[in-house]
Amino acid sequence: MTSTIDPQHDLHPADIGDRPMRPRTRRKVVVGALLGMALVAGGAAGVARVRDDSDVRTPARTELSAAGATGSALAGRAARIGGGSLTETIEQLEARVSAVPGDSAAWATLGIALVQQAHAVGDPTLYGDAEQALDESMRIADEGNFLARTGAAALAAGRHDFVTAERLALDGLAINPQSTMLLGVLSDAQIQLGRYDEGFETVQRMVDLSPDTASLARVAYTHELGGDVDEARALMQRALDAAANPSDQAFALFQLGELSLSEGDATTALGLFNRALTVSPGNVPALSGKAHALGVSGQTLTSIDVYRQLVDAAPLPDYLIEFGDFLSAHGRPDEATALYDQARAQIAVDERNGVRADPGIIVFEADHGDPARAVRLAEEAVAERPFFEMYEAYAWALHATGRHEEAAVAIDQAKEIGIRDAELHVRAGVIAAALGDDAEATRELQVAIEIDPTLAPKVDELRTELGLTA
Repeated sequence: MTSTIDPQHDLHPADIGDRPMRPRTRRKVVVGALLGMALVAGGAAGVARVRDDSDVRTPARTELSAAGATGSALAGRAARIGGGSLTETIEQLEARVSAVPGDSAAWATLGIALVQQAHAVGDPTLYGDAEQALDESMRIADEGNFLARTGAAALAAGRHDFVTAERLALDGLAINPQSTMLLGVLSDAQIQLGRYDEGFETVQRMVDLSPDTASLARVAYTHELGGDVDEARALMQRALDAAANPSDQAFALFQLGELSLSEGDATTALGLFNRALTVSPGNVPALSGKAHALGVSGQTLTSIDVYRQLVDAAPLPDYLIEFGDFLSAHGRPDEATALYDQARAQIAVDERNGVRADPGIIVFEADHGDPARAVRLAEEAVAERPFFEMYEAYAWALHATGRHEEAAVAIDQAKEIGIRDAELHVRAGVIAAALGDDAEATRELQVAIEIDPTLAPKVDELRTELGLTA
């Protein structure tokens, strides 16, 4: 029997009752945000790394060396500034370059801190300030200045220009092959560019040099991408154990919470997010996780309160859209519309500051804007950045314009990596239903429930809306 769904019906996972699916964009570059904090907190260079003698492995999809946890600390020179909040560190660095304008390392570290601040508070205009600081560092000392190249690579990644990020990271590594900071940026870029094997190999090099929070978190992510959530969790716990400061602790706790949420364990996730907020009060990712976990737990009003704290602290488009979807699902469409409008305004600011569309923005355009424009954005993006999430966004944009057969091809490309992600399978089920393939739609929705059992009641509602029979 075929389903009764209208092939042109604009149905999306956010329609599943009072529990909209959560955008995954905050996790796609798992430790890009960690780079800047690790740098400025340690004074940018010469920081001793946490080590142990146990072997840490990326997934066995590439031939990797069995090198243990050996290597050297980061080389270079930099002002010994940091230890306070990011804002305080920026103020200290600004004072430093004002007093000693020829300090290229301080200029580079300031640029990196500004990249981090731009990400943390959702202010892409800071990217321009970061670029100026990094350019000044290079003007003062071009030859051998791997630190400025690290900052420039991180800036390009923040703008979602991963081709440039890879090039700059390689330039820096030609100067300092043992820079785990540069290896981190390089691995993020390679994975985002869809060259998973290369990215995993780079992560292995990074963790062999220094099994600290940044490298262990990346190894954990490689296992998560391959569908091994248990190993990802074990490695992220090691990343937490290796955390050298509250920011790194909060980061690892947030990632552990996200892993619990991905399997529907909101109670454990909420505890982890609260722990993150205890060690790092006001931590933005932890606030986002807490808001979502509270919503999943049925604590709607408390969730709304935390969402308001979140978007006040960091009005990033992803957060605004997620909050809007949550309010819309709970019968508050006017407030949701206001948040969507704010998100559109912020997206425009991002574009003016060189930030390219990410998968979450493309999905938002498909669901709440112009689906045809979403397809155009996705086509441009996936040609350069064939990461699985970009294929997923492309599939969803195609589905929203009624191009369901093409959408099915794209969603299959997204699933090839093997990640266990309930949202991905819900989208695949909706696309299959639009093609009239009830059996495939039912199978995909069942996979989503197996990954996250708490979705069962809401998926049942979706089955009814799609016209699927038991």
